[in-house]
Amino acid sequence: MLREGKMKDIVDSEISIDDADERVSTAIVVALWCIQEDMSMRPSMAKVVQVLEGLCPAPQPPTSATMICAGPSECKSDDYISAELLSGPR
Repeated sequence: MLREGKMKDIVDSEISIDDADERVSTAIVVALWCIQEDMSMRPSMAKVVQVLEGLCPAPQPPTSATMICAGPSECKSDDYISAELLSGPR
């Protein structure tokens, strides 16, 4: 949707956004990078902050972003997951 210029279809319809405002599309691109299943492809938090603050350009959106959990039942777990496993190596 982002590549097709349908950003308004991604954002809550109650929020008015200016099509010329790059901050929304940048935040969406960063979010897509952060939810990749392959942890080695996720950006560090330092890189996320730099991009969101405009200190470096936003990368192109990943070609495909998959969710870690296929369904809600897989996400309901009391198992301990380390921070490194969740966010990937630095």
